[in-house]
Amino acid sequence: MAHWLDPFSRQGAALLDRMIDQQAQSIADNIDVRMMTLVVLPPLLLLPLMRRHAPPAASAPAESPVEAVRAPAAVAAPGAAAD
Repeated sequence: MAHWLDPFSRQGAALLDRMIDQQAQSIADNIDVRMMTLVVLPPLLLLPLMRRHAPPAASAPAESPVEAVRAPAAVAAPGAAAD
């Protein structure tokens, strides 16, 4: 096994390079998971402290969006004869 990991041979250097790359990738993935945990966990812990939005009062009927856009009756249509 020791002759396979000889850094002075071409094959040994390639094998060592591949092993180092795998270990570096493992460390980088571990750091990524820790960072994602630090970003996601605090908001999740604060979720139970949030208040619910109060529903609108049911006593007053809401104006429909169509009625809110309509023009007032006093405005004459273009081209209509004025009295």
